[in-house]
Amino acid sequence: MTAPSAGAVPTRSAPRTVAPSGGGVRAGGTTAAQTLYDDRRIAAAVNLEGYLDRADGELFPVARYGVARPLLLCGTDGFRDARLDRSWSALLARPTGRTCLRRLDGADHGVFTDYAALVPQLHAAGLLTTADRIRLVGAIDPGVSVPTVRRLVRAFFTRTVPPASLGRSEITPPASPGRSRTVPPAGPGSPWTVPPAGPGSTPGVRS
Repeated sequence: MTAPSAGAVPTRSAPRTVAPSGGGVRAGGTTAAQTLYDDRRIAAAVNLEGYLDRADGELFPVARYGVARPLLLCGTDGFRDARLDRSWSALLARPTGRTCLRRLDGADHGVFTDYAALVPQLHAAGLLTTADRIRLVGAIDPGVSVPTVRRLVRAFFTRTVPPASLGRSEITPPASPGRSRTVPPAGPGSPWTVPPAGPGSTPGVRS
């Protein structure tokens, strides 16, 4: 084997890079959605139950005008309220076709955080009441909620975030169209629902 010459720099293949993307819970989700609107370098974003308006009801620009790059809005039936419906519906009504909406039933806001796994354990140990468990994460089993949220977010970014070269400042959105819809009323059979898993089945995500 020939020794490298003095001063030689070992070479290796360049690491694969991907376009910038982002996501967050509550205010972090609001920030991710609005940043997607503001910054063309961001390829896609996930908003986990972040309001898209100010406390006085004024819509943020992303909700007023929509965004042409992929955005996932994901919520729970326990946290859903009129304010969330109003601000998300405004965004989904924009004719951009790049925003999709999903919901977990039997769940509450904490399923998007570490509470999803911790709260049921505290409840099982008698350290939380059933009412507190429902208020924090809902009745959904962590064996369902945790992998479902992970799969949902991972699948979204895998499908929507294109490879990017270092130094690239403008991201071209993927060619495949997304889905856009207004928020439907909650209730059995709502298309805004992640159905519960049946015997021998894996919980799925429906549009």
